[in-house]
Amino acid sequence: TVALEPVAGAPPAGSAERVDRHRFAAPFEELSARLALAALPGLGGAGTVYALIAALLLASVLGLAALYRMVAVVLRYAEQRGNFVAAVTHELRTPLTAIRMYGEMLRDGLVASEGKRDEYHRHITAESERLTRLVNNVLELSRLEKGARPTRLEVADLAPVVREVAELVRPHVDGAGFTLRLEVEEEGLPPVRFERDALMQVLVNLVDNAVKYADGAATKEIVLGCRRDGDGVRLTVRDHGPGVPARSLRRIFEPFYRAESELVRRRRGTGLGLALVRGLAEEMGARVCGKNLAEGGFEVEIALRA
Repeated sequence: TVALEPVAGAPPAGSAERVDRHRFAAPFEELSARLALAALPGLGGAGTVYALIAALLLASVLGLAALYRMVAVVLRYAEQRGNFVAAVTHELRTPLTAIRMYGEMLRDGLVASEGKRDEYHRHITAESERLTRLVNNVLELSRLEKGARPTRLEVADLAPVVREVAELVRPHVDGAGFTLRLEVEEEGLPPVRFERDALMQVLVNLVDNAVKYADGAATKEIVLGCRRDGDGVRLTVRDHGPGVPARSLRRIFEPFYRAESELVRRRRGTGLGLALVRGLAEEMGARVCGKNLAEGGFEVEIALRA
């Protein structure tokens, strides 16, 4: 439907000109059209007909432009989902292949060295944990999109949870050649509202993301911070990597989106991690943002309140 209403300041009734504004209904609510109708001297009723035809043509052109824009958005989203399916397939196949290979070698007695057997067991455990994270991310994002995820919020001290996450991810960080530095204010942290499991998944995803994209950094350190922020708490995960291209900063928390850079193309990933971080954070009433640091590196901040 199209609503026509006189524009403020239009000529008064009875004048030779009428100015109307077209307001389009969803999904074209961002579009509007301004139409001026003037009597055509000497044409009588024909002038009105020509004006109506012009109005219809204008509305048709605007409708086609809006339709083109909408189709372009749908096609881009479909392409991103297709890339996501391909990425998930690769992410599943790679660890499964490694687990099968190491498992068969251990089963067939092809590994004589005790040290090698321990190494293969560690590889199997690490790849299994990677698979678990991927499956959990897919399931959690699906629940968030459907609004089917139960929320169990509590108001408590964050520091113990942050320390628990640090111990949980430390083997993964160490195995990737990084060090994990924990910066937690020991006193004065106010209790805030959060869900323990969701917060742990958020922080694990952020640390995993930092390890993945800061792999080539000269300083291989991940900093997990927790400090007072007014009447709330601010959590941060910081790396010393190359950061995110400026044109991608506004989109990195979108589902299936991966920044367009050579570094990202060389790294495996599904584009789910940061989207899930934002979804879970917002369910807890938290605000999340990412920024490039002046001294180099990238930092994600999560602000929680009571």
